[in-house]
Amino acid sequence: MRFQALLAFADENASEALSQALENFPVNAEICPPQASKPKLQETRCDLLFVDFDENSTAAELIQTARQSSASKTCIAIALVSDTNKTGSAFGTGANLVLYKPLVSETVSSTLRAAIALLKRERRRQFRVPVQLPVTLISDHDSDIEGIMLDLSEGGMDVLAAKPLERQQRIQAQFDLSSTSPIKIHGKVVWANPNGQSGLQFLDVTEEQRTALCTWLSANAPEIPPEEPEPFTDCKLSDLSLGACYVETSSPFPKRTRVELVLRAGDFDVRLDGVVQVVHPAHGMGIEFANEGDQPHKIEDFIEHLSASPGLAPQLLVCPKSISFTEDGFPTTQDEIGDEDPLVRLLHNPESISQDQFLAELRSQRHGQTEATIA
Repeated sequence: MRFQALLAFADENASEALSQALENFPVNAEICPPQASKPKLQETRCDLLFVDFDENSTAAELIQTARQSSASKTCIAIALVSDTNKTGSAFGTGANLVLYKPLVSETVSSTLRAAIALLKRERRRQFRVPVQLPVTLISDHDSDIEGIMLDLSEGGMDVLAAKPLERQQRIQAQFDLSSTSPIKIHGKVVWANPNGQSGLQFLDVTEEQRTALCTWLSANAPEIPPEEPEPFTDCKLSDLSLGACYVETSSPFPKRTRVELVLRAGDFDVRLDGVVQVVHPAHGMGIEFANEGDQPHKIEDFIEHLSASPGLAPQLLVCPKSISFTEDGFPTTQDEIGDEDPLVRLLHNPESISQDQFLAELRSQRHGQTEATIA
């Protein structure tokens, strides 16, 4: 499994440093002047796009071009900046990750490690297996619609329905996979044709459903599915509340990355879903927890266990699950406990303060609310 990278800038020193770093990853890299990069992004697949925000507006225009391209719209855009004050602007114009110039090899490698892990996960999630199985589509505002599943992936399906669906329509799909109980899974129609053929993106997939899908895909795929990325172990849980956590790591994932966290303290462990809301390059990320099922109770039990075990340091594993390039995502805790949780409020207000100010506020919360925070 190899990925395609485009280095769309003219800085020779940065190009050389990046090219050397990329040699250690499964990436084919191409250096291209910014003015010649637009047609490449429109015509050929790009998985990693490197742009230089010191080159005026070129970088923002290239990211916009990639997002509007069918070939490169899901690329991971990595911005190069020499002024840390430009970090917010880079993220605001669509960059997923940031590297500071002059480039430091260790930081570049850490950033690439996170990007490649996410690309592997996305490649695995989008891996499709052709199939023809009956499926029932259930809508809150319509009668059930019968259809035929045309292909299946961990993240969705193509379906031919008895009547046309509508783009952005929320729907529930019910189908049977051999040797598993019937699956009922929520989804969103991401594209639709007048003939009834549509693409359905799965939403709020439970761990049991994901396991059933992965097992079926591995057993029925005509080729070996893409490999899963290894969980990240070099992460430190510095802050934890009922609604969110802050993770110190040199390899933070991009904003709107859905991640799975395994928190372990002694013989007590929990598996949680969250979404990255704040990214601090080469330092860490703020993760808001999903408000799904019994997850809030799991977090509360874990915090109580830590409070009852002074000196017990929690261990943490983090693995990416998917990334959204829009504001869509799964339900988080903001509406439920956000007003009462200072950490959640902080994660939802990152643009108004610098990284130093954010971390200072985090330290202030840590000392002021030790019962809900781990330091």
